[in-house]
Amino acid sequence: MISFADIQRLPSVERKELFSAIFDITAYRPPANIQLPEGYHPPSLAISKLYWKGWLLLLVLSAFNPKTIGAMSWSEYPTLRGMMEMVMTNNFSFPMSMNLEVNSKGVTESKDSATVKEIQLARAEKEAILEYENHLASSSGQKVITESSSYLVNQVTMLTPKLVYFSIMFHKQMILFIGEQLVSYHHLL
Repeated sequence: MISFADIQRLPSVERKELFSAIFDITAYRPPANIQLPEGYHPPSLAISKLYWKGWLLLLVLSAFNPKTIGAMSWSEYPTLRGMMEMVMTNNFSFPMSMNLEVNSKGVTESKDSATVKEIQLARAEKEAILEYENHLASSSGQKVITESSSYLVNQVTMLTPKLVYFSIMFHKQMILFIGEQLVSYHHLL
C-alpha cells in the first residue's frame, strides 16, 4: 500500500518537454529502407497501446503536479482534460459533457453531434492510415492493403495530442482500460 508520505516524495515535474518526450516514445516509425512517393507526407502516427499508456502516465503526473503540469494539461490537451473529467466524475463515458464545444453562436455542441464528429475523424484517420500503409506496401512490392488486410489500422492512431479527444476506433476499449487502471490506482491510494 502506498502511504501519503510516499506521495510527498515524488519529484515535482514542471517541464513542458516531458509531453513531447512521452509522445515521441509512442511514435510509429516505419522501416528505414522504405521509399515513399515524392511529395507524399505521411501522417504522424503513434502505437496505440503506448500512446494510451503515455496518456495515463501524464494523467498521474498531472494529478501530482496540479499547479504546473496539471494546469497546462487541462488548458492545452483536450484528451487529458477529458480523462481528468472522467477521474473527477467517475463517469467513463464519451463524450464528456464538460468538453463539448461552444459554436460561434454560443450554442453548446450536443453529445450526438460530438459523436458524429468523432466518427468523421475516425473515418479520416482510418483512410490516412490505409493510404500510408499502401505506400509502405507498394514500396516493398506487396499487394494493395484493405481495411481487413491492414496491419496498422488496429495498431496505430493519429499522433495529434492537442487536436483530438479519442480515436473512436479505440476509445471504447481504451476508456474501459483507462477506467480499470484508474480504479486500480485509486485502490492503491
